[in-house]
Amino acid sequence: MFVSVLVEINFNKTKTFTYYTSNNSLKVGTRVVVPFNNRDLEGFVMEINLNRPEYETKEIIKEVDDYPVLNEEMIEIGKFMSEKTFTSLIKCYQTMLPSGIKANIKQNISTKKIKYLKLIDSNYIPKNDAQLKLVEALKKGPIKRESSSSVNTLIKKGVIEEYEVEIFRSVENYINDKKIILTEEQRNIVSSIDKESFNTSLIHGVTGSGKTYIYLELIKEVIKNNKSAILLVPEISLTPQTIAIFKGEFSRIAVFHSGLSIGEKYDEWRRIKEGLVDIVIGVRSAVFAPLNNLGIIIIDEEHSPTYKQDSNPKYNTLDIAIKRAKYNQIPLVLGSATPSLETYTYAKMGKIKLYELKNRISTNMPKVEVIDLVEEVKKGYNIISKPMLNEIEKTIKKNEQVILLLNRRGYNTLVMCHSCGHVFKCPDCEVSLVYHKHKNKLVCHYCHYEMFKPEICPTCKKEEIKYAGIGTEKVEEILKEKYNYKILRLDQDTTSKKGTLEKAIHAFENHEYDILLGTQMISKGLDFPNVTLVGVLETDYSLMIPDFRSAERTYQLLSQVSGRSGRAKEGKVLIQTYNKDHYSILSAINHDYDKFYNKEVLMRKNLLYPPFAQILVIELISDDQKELFKEIDKNKKYLESNNLIVLGPNYKKEKNKFVMQFIVKYKTTDQIKEIIPFIENMYENNRKIRVDFSINPNQI
Repeated sequence: MFVSVLVEINFNKTKTFTYYTSNNSLKVGTRVVVPFNNRDLEGFVMEINLNRPEYETKEIIKEVDDYPVLNEEMIEIGKFMSEKTFTSLIKCYQTMLPSGIKANIKQNISTKKIKYLKLIDSNYIPKNDAQLKLVEALKKGPIKRESSSSVNTLIKKGVIEEYEVEIFRSVENYINDKKIILTEEQRNIVSSIDKESFNTSLIHGVTGSGKTYIYLELIKEVIKNNKSAILLVPEISLTPQTIAIFKGEFSRIAVFHSGLSIGEKYDEWRRIKEGLVDIVIGVRSAVFAPLNNLGIIIIDEEHSPTYKQDSNPKYNTLDIAIKRAKYNQIPLVLGSATPSLETYTYAKMGKIKLYELKNRISTNMPKVEVIDLVEEVKKGYNIISKPMLNEIEKTIKKNEQVILLLNRRGYNTLVMCHSCGHVFKCPDCEVSLVYHKHKNKLVCHYCHYEMFKPEICPTCKKEEIKYAGIGTEKVEEILKEKYNYKILRLDQDTTSKKGTLEKAIHAFENHEYDILLGTQMISKGLDFPNVTLVGVLETDYSLMIPDFRSAERTYQLLSQVSGRSGRAKEGKVLIQTYNKDHYSILSAINHDYDKFYNKEVLMRKNLLYPPFAQILVIELISDDQKELFKEIDKNKKYLESNNLIVLGPNYKKEKNKFVMQFIVKYKTTDQIKEIIPFIENMYENNRKIRVDFSINPNQI
């Protein structure tokens, strides 16, 4: 039998190769090892029963698995993703699968096994007390193997036998067994969503309105009908509390997020594949979970940029979810207190069914106040304003808790020479380095380049290095040293070790800390009943980012973090800002999404930004800056000749590569369907320049 195999090689384009196999039961989607030139490579069987080719074919060396790792649905999803992201098919399949399943002959993830003992000769007469104790225990049934001379002796004599049992690595989670009772408003939404056909719904509910409980009830109904569910959350920080709620109701749950070890991910995937799971909860990659009989897909906090992958293949989780929902003819449910402009516009147009939850379940929305830093600077403001400090003190005295948001990690965010103005930047990315005091190093947050804290300016050789800007590390130090508060800091620096995030969140829930200080990872979804004060220490940075989504992201961040306050009793939010009259801040203060939406959507329409146009970003990447400059006129003329709106080129340096970027606005896919292959072919044989494409990226 002749089959086509998609091989794990670095082709930019999708290409399969024909091989021979004597195994007539080989199935599409199975991993195989094949000879390729002078190497043995892994690949996926894509077609079977091909006609004998006119050229000589090599034989498949072996099958890696006893079953296909890609089922029919996943094969279709991979093809869809490849077309959507302009990425080779092999890269898409590698992205969809966990390590240990990817087609990579160098990767070998072992299974976890436990050794057991069982009794073979029940007539054996023990020679000593140790043997007697062991034999009597084994008469009751198999036991775990222990190392002892008696065990070894009895194995040699054939009295007992050792055998192995494979177990799945367990993912430890806390359980929240709180009884959940739905309100009439929530029950109406659950009953209104069609569970038997493809449809998309948006649950637009204020923070604390109980969207998670609606998800839980929807999944209950799906499981009653012997189907399975996927629930996606945007951040690893949300998984512990979400899983705890679902563990209180269900037992057959798999978890997917970056905090798991390679072995744990491998085992979770196999549990799903073997039908041992009803629900998969996880971040972006969980959308590829190979569930059988899928009944619903839910995307919580659908507005989050983390649902878009920034590296190839640059897929949008929503696109994959829609494709899977259509394939399985099931509902797709989106939820958010601050929906993306695109999603809410489609809901307004009737393309998505809109459900509104305008009230919290147990309390009112928190009172939000602005602290004008323009005025506070005149009073000697230094990082944390006096009104903020006063409210923190009052809250902690009442034995209540505080959340402080500062979306910048590290100690100082700018290091420069006070004499000549030299700014310390990453040599590979040309962005400012951030000082991390606990490392005593300057760090690039893009490529992770590090250098030791400088004492002398490399330009003027003077010892006048100054540090400016604040990060979470510095705020933590100030609050601990001056006020002796018990502070829990959550950012990428403190949660990199396995299990630290879940333990930290549980500790804060148990009131082991007074203050939770962190970056945007603490702004969404977390539910702490004892938090009555939220303080936003720095609002203006997100507004200054040169991106058309900066106002939207600012509104979302403020609204989401404000929603952490007062979920069980009266709450308060304080926002420090130099831009107190900006419409995104004013809308967040008043919990008025519609006011923000109406203002923002008009701007998008006038300037032709999504959802009224789409954006294609074309990047030419090279080690040689001069080579890039030669390409300006050729590319710009070609793009403009196709009647497209072209912005740029813009230039940047990233990870020691020079990048020239064109931004193209278009309304229909037909306008760009010939452009991308044309530019790809233009640089196909150019070893000095690589081309990259992205549709509606997170940031431009």
